[in-house]
Amino acid sequence: MLLRVRTETLWVAGVDVGETEIKAALFDGSLDRQAMSTRPTRGNLDPEHVAGLVVDAVAEVSGGGPPLLGIGVGVPGAVDERRGLVYAPTLGWDATPFARLVATGTNSVVHLENVARALGQAELWFGAARGAARAIVALVGVGVGAALMTDGTHPRGGSGLTSEWGHTVVQIGGRRCRCGSRGCLEAYVGAEAVLARYKDEPGSTRLPGRGLAARLSALLDRAVDEDAARTVLAETAEVLGVGVANLINLLAPERVVIAGWAGMSMGPAILPTCGRWPNGTRWRTRSPECRSGWGSWG
Repeated sequence: MLLRVRTETLWVAGVDVGETEIKAALFDGSLDRQAMSTRPTRGNLDPEHVAGLVVDAVAEVSGGGPPLLGIGVGVPGAVDERRGLVYAPTLGWDATPFARLVATGTNSVVHLENVARALGQAELWFGAARGAARAIVALVGVGVGAALMTDGTHPRGGSGLTSEWGHTVVQIGGRRCRCGSRGCLEAYVGAEAVLARYKDEPGSTRLPGRGLAARLSALLDRAVDEDAARTVLAETAEVLGVGVANLINLLAPERVVIAGWAGMSMGPAILPTCGRWPNGTRWRTRSPECRSGWGSWG
């Protein structure tokens, strides 16, 4: 007798904890998204406040329906899965019991994961890393992170190794990073850093819009005919290229995926359409010319 899972009876929630907003989504048993909610952080990254936003967003998407099997939460920083603790210096979190804070408000099982690794797993299952035995997923947002994902060797469907790629030094004595060091990749490629560098560039003018995403979009529009914007984006591309090349030389992936909201915004402007690195590693942007043979984007 052929059996199938009644996917409409199985519900899970996924949460992306970002520095500017919290996103929550409801999924059925086949992992098809059924609902989504967003809550801005408004600059308040206190753990209890952020946990409250997560609880509210999950309550909205679940809508008082059947109990959730669990909630997966992607967070910046290092995660102690066994104890449910988060170590995120950029958020000011040190051994923060974030899983307990969320579980208390939702009465659900909570699983924490580093956001880069969570994104890497999603890309491995559904996105641009599908079909790759070994892929690097680079997350470029306010901060910068990366995960090395390998397929088929882990109970969750893959295994991953995250790194503080954003805090590897690409320029000795360079720009100060928010981690306190100088010359970090994040100090040149992260969204805040790109906008700060543009502000310091001769010939730049005030960018319109509220929020990082709106101002970054305005910068990209200006790059069409403004030297200051073009210079900043060219430097961003160069430093990002150095960072990706270092990952390739160290970890030898067969595919590199540039992801994250800022990476997705800047990608078409700073990357050629598609190609191969000298060692054979493939890379691409969302350009239609590159889609053939690569699967779909998540």
